[in-house]
Amino acid sequence: MYSKKTLLSIGLVFLLSPARPQVGQIIWQDNFNNVDSGIWNTVVGNGCDDASGCGWGNHELEYYHENNVSVEPITGEQGNNALVIQAKKETMGSSQFTSAKLTSLNKMAIKYGVIEVRMKSPNIQTGLWPAIWLLGTNQSAVGWPKCGEIDMMEMGQSAAERSRQGFGSTPLNNYTGANLIWYTPEACSGTNASCAASIAYDTYYNQPYVSKTALNDRFVIYRMYWDDKSIRFTVEDNGSEHDLYTNPFPITSKESVFQQPFYFIMNLAVGGTFTDATSNSQVTAPLPAKMYIDYVRVRKWNGKGEVILPGQLMAHAGSDQTVDVGKSVVLDAGGSYGNISSYVWLENGVQIASGKTASLTLTAGTHLIDLIITDDKGNEATDQVSIQVGTSLVGEIIWQEDFNSFNSGIWNAINSNGCDGPSGCGFGNKELQHYNGTNNLSIEPISGETGNNALVIQAKKETVGANAFTSAKVTTENKLAVKYGMIEVRLKTPNLDKGLWPAVWLLGANYNSVGWPYCGEIDMMEMGQKQAERTRLGYGGAPINNFVGANLIWYTGDACTP
Repeated sequence: MYSKKTLLSIGLVFLLSPARPQVGQIIWQDNFNNVDSGIWNTVVGNGCDDASGCGWGNHELEYYHENNVSVEPITGEQGNNALVIQAKKETMGSSQFTSAKLTSLNKMAIKYGVIEVRMKSPNIQTGLWPAIWLLGTNQSAVGWPKCGEIDMMEMGQSAAERSRQGFGSTPLNNYTGANLIWYTPEACSGTNASCAASIAYDTYYNQPYVSKTALNDRFVIYRMYWDDKSIRFTVEDNGSEHDLYTNPFPITSKESVFQQPFYFIMNLAVGGTFTDATSNSQVTAPLPAKMYIDYVRVRKWNGKGEVILPGQLMAHAGSDQTVDVGKSVVLDAGGSYGNISSYVWLENGVQIASGKTASLTLTAGTHLIDLIITDDKGNEATDQVSIQVGTSLVGEIIWQEDFNSFNSGIWNAINSNGCDGPSGCGFGNKELQHYNGTNNLSIEPISGETGNNALVIQAKKETVGANAFTSAKVTTENKLAVKYGMIEVRLKTPNLDKGLWPAVWLLGANYNSVGWPYCGEIDMMEMGQKQAERTRLGYGGAPINNFVGANLIWYTGDACTP
């Protein structure tokens, strides 16, 4: 729900598959027989007095007001009520529309579990934007997107966005999706100063649900399966559960923001850059319109799940860190929750710092640091963070090849154009060269580096057999294999222009028994990508010699198509 237009997709490799369900008991729920002000805040305003700015950072058109919240019986479900958020065509302040937004900020927070929401959307037509989402409880301390954002469901996407995802002809009311947003320096660019990464922008991984019948005016169930290792989004429609990502989202050290408590938000926005209505006249959705939330439930998932309610404390000592010797470490308890009066940091029972954040320098080695938070009634909560100082995570060199000579005991020099192998002529890629054994290999001194040599692979314009070019390829197949570790290659490429394709890559040692892609492929580096590929990745103007990438390839049934 925050400034989606400036987000950048970050590509990830997803190796997880949906876990076997381990859903535990309900640990908290709200069935909305009333609006519990001890849990829910009713937002008032148009965002102009909020850090996100007027229009809530998205140029939304509504004014949120408590009069647009009610509890009503659900038709056909005797004794069952729902929270109702209503959007209206009425003027309030400078806004021509009103609606409602509820949050649990500073009242209720969730960390892990199966979060489930049963809701019914109105006819959103053009201009309405229903959403169920969460923000990190440290939002006020670190701001967005560093606090993290979890969008369990959103509807109302613009026609351009639906087309970009491959569903341009899908009616607006049949389309719903989920998103995750977080801060990463890898996303920083001139057009994305917030450095926000968004999974919704990954069309290969993001998998919106497209229903055969309109989703409005009937109840569906949205779920998030969340623990410290992954997040999985689904929507259950007419008894069938559909995943909103191709695989659960893996939480690594880069996405550790999703290992803290989050607070809940429910709203029905009118207009904004997420939709096709950025002006009042573009809103065509029939108004008034009602969004119904039957319940919000939290269950244990894989043994994890916590709900922090008013009067309770949760300590969050931040993510584990690895830093170089001499570099300062920043301890950050901003994700802690509750009415906190003091923060104390200890190592081996001895206080080393105090305050919500603290900067200090630690000696080389592993440090286990405890955080104790206390409220004004003397209640305490604790958490622990691990700080690794130094380079001990990178161990000693266990093997290296400096190429002072060509060691045929380690390296195979390929002599083939692929026609005699399982991949076929051109090595499965319609390559034009004949790999010419050791004829195109040499060991040469590196200019300007006295005593340092390099393996040289040379491509030539010369005819061998049916091929008009020669080059070289070396492998360690059946001689040397690597499993884990930090693999490092120092290399220099020639001018690629059009047609050269340098690569350093690995195949599974079981290649001959299972074939490709079952064996797996690790492409540490590749250059020479065609113009269309550089354009697809958003770098159409990048010269070919300035562009390098990596890749992972593996077999999965999820990728099978005709």
